[in-house]
Amino acid sequence: MKKLLLIASLMLSTLIYSNQSYYIGGSLGNLEAKSLTNGTRKIEANNPSIEAGFSWNKIVIRDFSYKLELGLGAKYQKSILSDSFANDSYVNTIPVYFNTRFSTRSEKINYFVEGQIGYVCIDEGTMIDDLENYFDESIKVKGGLYTGIEAGMEISDFYMALNYSISNFEREKTTNLEKESYKYMKPSLIFGIRF
Repeated sequence: MKKLLLIASLMLSTLIYSNQSYYIGGSLGNLEAKSLTNGTRKIEANNPSIEAGFSWNKIVIRDFSYKLELGLGAKYQKSILSDSFANDSYVNTIPVYFNTRFSTRSEKINYFVEGQIGYVCIDEGTMIDDLENYFDESIKVKGGLYTGIEAGMEISDFYMALNYSISNFEREKTTNLEKESYKYMKPSLIFGIRF
């Protein structure tokens, strides 16, 4: 127990003294659904989605021309999707991830690239609610692997980036529905502030 408290306090103190980023963005994404009987089908976003998130990064290598940062992050992604069964539905994902950011250092503009990997939690949204109401049964959705890549630029404390992420999750088998795997692919344009 003492070891766990020590590790938790070290992680918390590291996060307190790290660079913090907060951002908001949007995009059009699509959801790929895969099952045994229906095969693979795509559900397109018919309205822009919104995402907002944060990350805490700690510089681990600093040189005159570049820096390398490691960190933790989380975001909330909401999309309006057009589906033949449920018409317009919401699918909400909450990725929690580790990131690695490599950036240049200059006086005016810093360019960066970032990789993200983690776990996606599901806030089911109306898509699952519609299915539950139609079939009158409880439906469970499990999260899965989250991956993302981001490239952008920082000007002073502000930044702009392009992000491409993939969130994997699955709906478990029920009495009336078979198991279905989902892949939510989303390119985003995001704007943020770092301090």
